[in-house]
Amino acid sequence: MMEAMKASLFVLMAMTAIAQMPPLPAPMSVPKPGAVTDAPYSPQPILPGGVVVPLYPPGSPYLKMDKVREPEVYNLSQTVAGRINSIVGIHNPSIEVHLVDKSLNTGAALILVAGGGHNTLNVGGESADFVPFFYNYGVNTIILRNRLRRDGYNPQTDAVNDALQAVRLVRAYAKEWNIDPNKIGMMGFSAGAELVAAAAVLFEEFDKKDVSPNYPFNGASDARRAERRDASLRQRPPPGRPAARWQPHDRRPDRPFQHALRHVADSLHRLVPRPGFPAEAGHRNQGRQGRRNIRKTAADPGAPPGSAAR
Repeated sequence: MMEAMKASLFVLMAMTAIAQMPPLPAPMSVPKPGAVTDAPYSPQPILPGGVVVPLYPPGSPYLKMDKVREPEVYNLSQTVAGRINSIVGIHNPSIEVHLVDKSLNTGAALILVAGGGHNTLNVGGESADFVPFFYNYGVNTIILRNRLRRDGYNPQTDAVNDALQAVRLVRAYAKEWNIDPNKIGMMGFSAGAELVAAAAVLFEEFDKKDVSPNYPFNGASDARRAERRDASLRQRPPPGRPAARWQPHDRRPDRPFQHALRHVADSLHRLVPRPGFPAEAGHRNQGRQGRRNIRKTAADPGAPPGSAAR
């Protein structure tokens, strides 16, 4: 009997101790959209330390003046505090730049273009998660926040223009960001890959256009056009075919997306030709949207989020 009473007393004391535990503090630094003002909406960084640059100047004909002041809408994770899964309501598109330490910097930069069926922008698993991964390889990353069909924009024009303007801005600021203008690439997922394909073949024509009068970056890439050799996933000779015989008109007009992304692994390897960098790619027809991913290799002990070994 005495032993049973002692056990009951111990249980009661334990329950009392648990009941007296202080509540957990609320999560800190949870991201939230910027405030609504009379000026165009100011996009906020998705990750700490991000440098956010709007793609177009105020008053640009590329923007919808009746929408540009509206704030973005974040879809936050229900289980991971402070994690932005996706964004909608993008009316003032932007890029978010994350630079690497000088001791690691290879000069390469990769513009990350998230997917979402042009209905949402899945910046969590298809942009933000890749920033620390590429940091370890000395690659600067830029998250593109482009406009969406669900918000009244045409992916074939508005979203494509956003991707093209992102390349133009990164080139324009390349010196300030210690980026090699000849090592700027793009990596797209699902709907984002469609924008990468378009940017791969339309940039030179777009770069001749003026975004708005007196815009300082109009034609910013003209001086570099002759020496351009980007890794923007374009104009790479197919394996086993002499480069001299491969011309831009060899693109498959019926499959522009597949053709433009055919040599993603080669392009990324050209960006960062260093030991250990995952220079292989696989096309998955199963899994999450059958997207192209960098896959784990024997030389790469850690693969990027969402990748799969084959």
